[in-house]
Amino acid sequence: MGKKAQSYTVGFRAEAVKLVLAQEFSLRGTSQRISVLKGTLAG
Repeated sequence: MGKKAQSYTVGFRAEAVKLVLAQEFSLRGTSQRISVLKGTLAG
């Protein structure tokens, strides 16, 4: 059997966007900070 894809709440996603936009963190820095792959944030 394959792995089940991780799903994130709307609130979690909103906070990630705030880190990137409002606090001017990079996608890489944000992804490391919240332990999510960079591609997940970029997509």
